[in-house]
Amino acid sequence: MSGNTVSESLRGLLEWAREYAEEARRLCARCHLCTAACVSYHALRSPLYTPARRIEAAAKVLRGEPIGDKDLEVLYTCTMCGACTALCPYGIEVWRLVHAARAKLSLEGKQPPSLQAIAENMLRGGHSFTPSPEQPRRVLVGAARKAGVEPDSPGRLLYVPSPFETTLYPDVLEASLRALRSAGLEPTVTTKVLDFGGNAAFDASRPDAAVSALEKLRGVLNELGAEVVVLSGCGADHKLAAYAEKLGLPGLGVKTVSLYEAVHGRLEAPGAQLLFPSCGFARFEAHVCPLLRSMARDASVPRDKPPYTMCCGGGGGLNYLREKPLAELRNKIVAWRARKLAAQADSIVTPCIKCYTVIRHGLLLARLVGRVKVVHMSKLLVQSSY
Repeated sequence: MSGNTVSESLRGLLEWAREYAEEARRLCARCHLCTAACVSYHALRSPLYTPARRIEAAAKVLRGEPIGDKDLEVLYTCTMCGACTALCPYGIEVWRLVHAARAKLSLEGKQPPSLQAIAENMLRGGHSFTPSPEQPRRVLVGAARKAGVEPDSPGRLLYVPSPFETTLYPDVLEASLRALRSAGLEPTVTTKVLDFGGNAAFDASRPDAAVSALEKLRGVLNELGAEVVVLSGCGADHKLAAYAEKLGLPGLGVKTVSLYEAVHGRLEAPGAQLLFPSCGFARFEAHVCPLLRSMARDASVPRDKPPYTMCCGGGGGLNYLREKPLAELRNKIVAWRARKLAAQADSIVTPCIKCYTVIRHGLLLARLVGRVKVVHMSKLLVQSSY
């Protein structure tokens, strides 16, 4: 895809967002019903961090007006979960405005440096967490071979892991591949694509990095003969797959599914005390599959009910912020969320690698480590298959 075409798509997106922001400002009655659903507001307890305030901050950015440090705090403490929309009488989708404003800031070089680095890593080496792909590539090869999958071998199903799996959690990568194989599927992985790009595109709000990732993956599909791309439970990856169409970008040309769409109905799992679907899983899957319902304590009413969730903030890049005071605000949000979850269960199962990471971090900050067990669902799926 040419740079001009991408630029035109982005200009169209930002112009649409600017017009939508103005409409949202006119429609918003400042009733603050949405505030009751806002995770960051409950954690920070300040009128600065409300959805209504985020509409104003996003509108300033999209109009090209000067913004201050507090405006940045307002925009980068949003988890982009969309829960506020569920309670808004006008259905204003604040997360779309926040994302567009962040994209504009990032393209102007005004976003927090910690998020900028993620996008630059993706553009330079194809992995969101490191500028050099060598170590993640070795991790991928090692985990795949342990699971009985030969990297870069032809296959109908290509599994693209989250970058967390090729850095912090190779055991989850191995378990995900084993779960697919136990379901009677034969996945492949590739050392040429280590990251779908959701982290760069959505956490860092860099559409240009997203386009780079999409084009790289599209070039590998024909080599492997892949007809289906299986994504991890990372909400950002699923958002990218869905959002590419809205930007008018060429799709991959093959079907994309989550790991759990691929295996549900094929495996049985023992009951878990809490079901926590990710933002991407809840919003972009066609249904809450029977396997996941069976794992909820109350199968008829999942604790974290689609289509909107008590989001971890990982899909909004919250967990990557290192700058003050954003990092301190982030810690308050993830600790509040961990305390809320710990009050409901002593065992948490999540299909999302980001939720897995952020919940564990939150429990550490809330001094609840040891009282609550956090399990990634792929491991439970593997255990259930033996």
